[in-house]
Amino acid sequence: MAREAEHRGAKMQVDARLVGGAVILLALLAFVGQNREEVPFTFLFLQFTAPLWLMLAGTVVLALLVGFLAGRRSRRPKR
Repeated sequence: MAREAEHRGAKMQVDARLVGGAVILLALLAFVGQNREEVPFTFLFLQFTAPLWLMLAGTVVLALLVGFLAGRRSRRPKR
């Protein structure tokens, strides 16, 4: 009986992850749908237009990359 309850608990956890993933996916799709307009981008000598959602996604990716690299560097042992 205890094993059945344990098995059901594990199944509930998988279902909760699936539901959480679906909610996040729907939120991302709504975000993309609401931010499709083209916006101008200027940085130094670069000038172009791109969808707002793409510009924001690129900014998030760059921020995560910088955070990852900064965290990786600070974990090195000091001599």
